[in-house]
Amino acid sequence: MRIMSCGSKKKVGIITIHKSPNYGACLQSYALWKYISILGYDCEIIDLLRPTNKGYKWSRKYLPFRKKVRIGERFIQRVNLFFSKKQDRLTPFLQQQFDAFNQQIKYSNLYKGIDDLYANPPQYDIYITGSDQVWNPQHGFSIEPYFLTFVTDKKAKKIAYASSIGLEKIRENEQVCFQKWLSSYDAIGVRENTAVELLSPLVDGRITQVLDPTFLLDISHWQSIAQKPQCEDYIFAFLLRFNAEFIDYLLKISKESRKKLILFSKVIEKPVEGAIVVNEGSISDFLGYFQHASLSITDSFHGTVFSILMGSQNFYSYIRNPQRGTRIFSLLNLFGLSSHILSFEKSDVDLINNSIDREKLMSVLLEEQEKSRQFLKENL
Repeated sequence: MRIMSCGSKKKVGIITIHKSPNYGACLQSYALWKYISILGYDCEIIDLLRPTNKGYKWSRKYLPFRKKVRIGERFIQRVNLFFSKKQDRLTPFLQQQFDAFNQQIKYSNLYKGIDDLYANPPQYDIYITGSDQVWNPQHGFSIEPYFLTFVTDKKAKKIAYASSIGLEKIRENEQVCFQKWLSSYDAIGVRENTAVELLSPLVDGRITQVLDPTFLLDISHWQSIAQKPQCEDYIFAFLLRFNAEFIDYLLKISKESRKKLILFSKVIEKPVEGAIVVNEGSISDFLGYFQHASLSITDSFHGTVFSILMGSQNFYSYIRNPQRGTRIFSLLNLFGLSSHILSFEKSDVDLINNSIDREKLMSVLLEEQEKSRQFLKENL
């Protein structure tokens, strides 16, 4: 990777979705921090807790856009805590795996709640709103801090890199807030073309589409972290959500193709006949399974990303809800892979015959990767 010197070591703070029990969230936050650090900046992630984190302090002032419940705060806390634990729970072993990976990152002082962040904001030369769905108004917590409104230094630079809304439309009141909050940014890079279309009418400056931060690092970096699996000639399925129909389809494809099926998901807690279930895989395992898969199939945006990056021989992405699948559609369109959206009508022959032109894919990747790196270098 060619590195440009940035002169004096400026301090950079990133606010993003981090320390999440989610492979994609961990990898994207790590990637942006790592790349900016490689460029020579003193970079750290602002360690703001979210409702799913233990010790989170709720705010009465900073409220979510779409989930304002006018009943006791204690009841809200209990409801949120119950559902967050149910969705994001990890076994002690898997929690240890995530913690070990996240410890590589440099963090700011801990902020247990949004009120704490505004009361004593961290000081940097450059503030960055990072990637993931940081601007999704459907979150059960306030997204205002992710627009850097806590920054008090008017001379500090504000950048958004690969920030995502995750929706095709936002409401009128949300547009008003977005317009106000984005007016102070020096540069705005978003992850999906739909976000470009949504935000362009709201700001005077240019909105640039850039790649997810995981694309910033060389493929060799990810390969150096990956753990090669013991099995060969397998179908790798990385699933965010449990879907019995989806799993039945995967078992059918596995049987037809006579390939082993690896079901990699922390939401599958019981054995599945005809498949190897991996529900405590490390991030190294996650990367290694993608790298050596004959065919990878996923319902995840970052599953799609790492199918591309790690060189799966072939891959498909399953989108259950088209309205929430904009980021996958956008990514596949960018790489000319729109035909790799999975439908359950496809047979194993259909999947295998619709092969990927890896040379063409790499050509697009290198071009878009350079554009995204240049966006950061020019604006940092």
